[in-house]
Amino acid sequence: MDVATCNLALYRAVPKASILEKTSPIPLKKAIKNKTEIEGFRNCHIRDGAAKTAWLAWLSETLTEENKEELTEVDVADKLEEYNSR
Repeated sequence: MDVATCNLALYRAVPKASILEKTSPIPLKKAIKNKTEIEGFRNCHIRDGAAKTAWLAWLSETLTEENKEELTEVDVADKLEEYNSR
């Protein structure tokens, strides 16, 4: 039983004499990524960075002195979601 990740109710339900405290090997196996997964992460970060850059440009243009448009937090969040979904 991995006491670092086991919930308290389960830990208490198992008799102490039956508990073998060991770290689970599953998280370690999940942490190892193959080339396809790593490339997917890289591509995702590139797309996310491009979306955030475009969103920041939109925000800078929208919040100028000449533009008196009032934005709420929801408006800004919706626009970010729009850029992220492209």
